[in-house]
Amino acid sequence: MTPFTHYLRTAPRTKLGTELHPDDRAEVLRRYSYRMTVETQRKYPAIARYMRNHGYKMGDRTDAEWLAATRFRVRKDGRLDARQGHCETSYRGPQ
Repeated sequence: MTPFTHYLRTAPRTKLGTELHPDDRAEVLRRYSYRMTVETQRKYPAIARYMRNHGYKMGDRTDAEWLAATRFRVRKDGRLDARQGHCETSYRGPQ
């Protein structure tokens, strides 16, 4: 086995948020409240104000756009791996 094939066999499985099971999508939207989408800015105005005041540029992205740009670890059966507490996004925000 080459190092690359070993990596492919042992690399963490991930899925985009839009590819997750509907129950898993609801779970990540509940769990990751600091995603700073239009919806969470309305839901948590104090947090949004704090982040803007400390240099974070707030974009006008929606939860759907965040899910389309964010990967989550999944188990072998394709469902969300609840043991993981982080996600990886490719969204870069406003320039």
